[in-house]
Amino acid sequence: MLQVFSRLLLAKLLVLSFCFSSAQSIVYVTEGGAGNLSGSSWANALPSSQLQSRLSSLGAGSQVWVAAGTYKPTTTTNRAISFSMRNGVAIYGGFIGTESSPDQRPPISPSKPSSTTLSGDIGTTGLVNDNTYHIISNTRLDSTAILDGFVIALGNQEGSTTLLYGAGMLNSGEGAGNYCSPTIRNCFFTKNRAENGGAVYNNGDVSGSSSPQFINCIFEQNTASNGDGGAVKSSGYNGSCAPVFINCQFNRNTSEYNGGAVCFLSSYVGNNKPSFVNCLFNQNTAYFYAGALYFGIAYNGVSTPIMLNCTFTKNRITQTASAIYFNDYQNSVKAKLVNCIAWGNTGQYASELALYSYRNYQDVTYSDIQGNTSGIGVYPGTGNIIADPLFVDPATNDFQLKPTSPCINTGDPSSSTAMVGSLDLSGSKRLQAGRIDMGAYEYQGSDCSSGMYTLQNGLWSDATIWSCGRVPTATDAAVIKHRITLSSGYIGTACRVTFETGSQLIYALDAKLQLSQ
Repeated sequence: MLQVFSRLLLAKLLVLSFCFSSAQSIVYVTEGGAGNLSGSSWANALPSSQLQSRLSSLGAGSQVWVAAGTYKPTTTTNRAISFSMRNGVAIYGGFIGTESSPDQRPPISPSKPSSTTLSGDIGTTGLVNDNTYHIISNTRLDSTAILDGFVIALGNQEGSTTLLYGAGMLNSGEGAGNYCSPTIRNCFFTKNRAENGGAVYNNGDVSGSSSPQFINCIFEQNTASNGDGGAVKSSGYNGSCAPVFINCQFNRNTSEYNGGAVCFLSSYVGNNKPSFVNCLFNQNTAYFYAGALYFGIAYNGVSTPIMLNCTFTKNRITQTASAIYFNDYQNSVKAKLVNCIAWGNTGQYASELALYSYRNYQDVTYSDIQGNTSGIGVYPGTGNIIADPLFVDPATNDFQLKPTSPCINTGDPSSSTAMVGSLDLSGSKRLQAGRIDMGAYEYQGSDCSSGMYTLQNGLWSDATIWSCGRVPTATDAAVIKHRITLSSGYIGTACRVTFETGSQLIYALDAKLQLSQ
């Protein structure tokens, strides 16, 4: 399964390499426009009021460069008017207005989102009840339709009698032969509100399909006001829905029902097969089930989600499953979690489960899962642990790993950068010490000049048990914090060795330790 996913991920990332060429048609846009307003250059930029009309007429191979500012889908108060993406057209935001390449844009990060906002605040400023139903509404798109570098904010579906989903973005592939699978990169969805899927709704119902790709995106403070999926809801009702989320964050989203961050539903032989890689779920809240992720099926639906190197923490539920709920009462949810951390999530009871599966345990391996059915302890599965992951500073939402974390170098030894990418959620290098860590962040090592220490029980000769990712040499001061064994005939070296309380150094037959000091 993981090998298949890694090939699919690689193929999708290759498709996402949308190369810039001077031969491509470029439309330049600023808030007020400039010069002759033709959009032919920054000096003659198109005004914001003409952005959507120009988008609707562009052909494949075109690019749209949008400068800093706030852009609305209409200059009227018609809440049903939306922006729409197009196949073969890449829409880039975050420009200062002097660049000659998208690579020259100011960097976008979680602490510094794009300077270009697509806003649903079309009516009275600050009054949400008259805001746009869907800021972006898409249909019949493939992965060549690209949106890169925007804030999508203040969409509000409430008040509509028919448009109940996705105030930030609607990806509608509903109906036989229909599809909607655009590429969304470096975008920040915030303060959008809908009955279901506060920020995004992916619709693959009735023999349709919807499989968008979200890369380096943040979903924060979105709300499902009377339904499921505070940030995102995806549906495969007698259809297919397989969205991909890579290096994404879901923070402080809220659902009045299920899935504080995300909800997936499939029914009537439909299937839902989402993928999450290097994602963080933090401080999401739901009233009924699943503080972060909800997977539900009905009437012979199937759900086969994959979660690789994800971190679930500080999510909250008032009913069941503080992090993830698998509603597999028909035994049709077949999830795979690898190298994940679910820790510090809360519920109405102190013993609330982080993961709850209605019928059977899901396929969870090499993960740190807090809280399980009484008497079970460690979640069943190869390589799983139940131990405080030792985040750097949860109070300030720093969920990187301390040097002593039990999640360092304890992920699936067969995991590779082909599966999870070469960078973690922070943009730092993966596989620092030859074996992947659990969670969305890879420990980047420490300054070994002042010494090194053990991370877990094991053999002295195993580089993965040492904080510097290598075996001590004659110049290293080593601190033993665990139960460490010098295997038969092995000669260990160090400058000096000190022991912490409870640690132990075991000598097998003919083993030796040579100290240079």
